[in-house]
Amino acid sequence: MQINGKTKVYGLLANPVEHTISPFIHELFYEECNHNGTYNPYLVASGKLEDAIKGMKALSIEGLNVTVPYKVDVMEYLDEIDDMAAFIGACNTIVRELNADGREILKGYNTDWIGLKMACDHENIPVKGRDVVIVGGGGSARAVAFMCQKEGAKSLLLLNRTESKAGLIAKQVQKVNAEISIKTGSLEDLHLISKGSVAFQTTSLGMHPNVDKSPIENDEFFSNVDFIVDIIYNPKETFFMKKGKDFGVTTMNGLGMLFFQAVKAFELWSGIVMTKEQLDSAFEKLDNYVYTKKI
Repeated sequence: MQINGKTKVYGLLANPVEHTISPFIHELFYEECNHNGTYNPYLVASGKLEDAIKGMKALSIEGLNVTVPYKVDVMEYLDEIDDMAAFIGACNTIVRELNADGREILKGYNTDWIGLKMACDHENIPVKGRDVVIVGGGGSARAVAFMCQKEGAKSLLLLNRTESKAGLIAKQVQKVNAEISIKTGSLEDLHLISKGSVAFQTTSLGMHPNVDKSPIENDEFFSNVDFIVDIIYNPKETFFMKKGKDFGVTTMNGLGMLFFQAVKAFELWSGIVMTKEQLDSAFEKLDNYVYTKKI
């Protein structure tokens, strides 16, 4: 695609930003949809986030993704926040749009949760009516918890090394959905897991280069779950996933979540809804790129 005066500009705010593969993903979308766009990574130094948002307004950038360490702090500088982003307490997508009064604003969204939902749907990982175990207590665990309650999970069990962090997420979810059953525990409280649960691993433990690590290794955990989703995508199969497969568990890594959260961001920015054929083609190219090249 040749850049010209009609090219739509998108990008990513982060620190660090050097190893992101988001530009590659979004360029796939532009190719599949014949969309005149460009996606640029922007390194935002500490203390310069407000300036970066002012720059987005001044330069008419159509949309930005936001990642570590700015997903929470960026909300302070936006005009409006989508309800789910407000519930989750983090924003990873900024959209230039018109509000109800016809005024141009910058609105913050969270596409992590819906990206995870779309990835689960794509791989036939069930959530509705299921007992769900979430390992971890950070921002990703919060996004998973809100997705699961929204999609009709039967119950949530949040396990974390520091149980108080899991408890905070539970209270936040309970404020939104008082009907859902939520329990918390430490990583040792495996007796709380219901047979046939769906498990989400949301910590960074097991990510390259520490590929032989796992937050939980006890057989009791893996014998009680039917499905495992690990949000890590490098390596392709984590130790946590391998352990699950030893017990006949269906597993999915985090590449689908990364892909589909980008799909949703692209849709919010451009108004383009990609076809199944376009999605399948783009995802195949991403999978080949990530797992045949060093990243």
